Amino acid sequence: MNPAASAPQATVFFCHGSRDPQWRAPFDLLAAAYQARVPQQQVRLAFLELMTPELPAVLAELAAAGVGRARIVPIFLAPGAHTRRDLPALVAQARRDCPHLQVEILPTLLESEVLRASVVDALQSALEAGPLEAVITQAHNVTPIK
Repeated sequence: MNPAASAPQATVFFCHGSRDPQWRAPFDLLAAAYQARVPQQQVRLAFLELMTPELPAVLAELAAAGVGRARIVPIFLAPGAHTRRDLPALVAQARRDCPHLQVEILPTLLESEVLRASVVDALQSALEAGPLEAVITQAHNVTPIK
């Protein structure tokens, strides 16, 4: 039997990071909502730069806590240098440092047909409800420039 299969599992939402501390609020909400749906798993946020915790620290903590498998969900719209180069390098190092922790990198958000369809549905609903500017400014909690 594979020991990682019976060990606790974790989901890590991997985000870029920002100098603005309020930037992370939607990601905290995302992690909390997902944690409520999967209470048997550890759900964590990790950042590439500018914020903590960074991914290597999160993966080391999970491994030390006995987690056998961690799925990394890159919260990036599309693949780019961070998900094609930086993320795999961080995961390769974590695999060397924590060989008993299985780490899987999932696709970026818009690589998923299901998520693309959800975005289109949400945009359609929002656009039918009002002008796109109102939707965008609400999402970013800013006052539109007139």
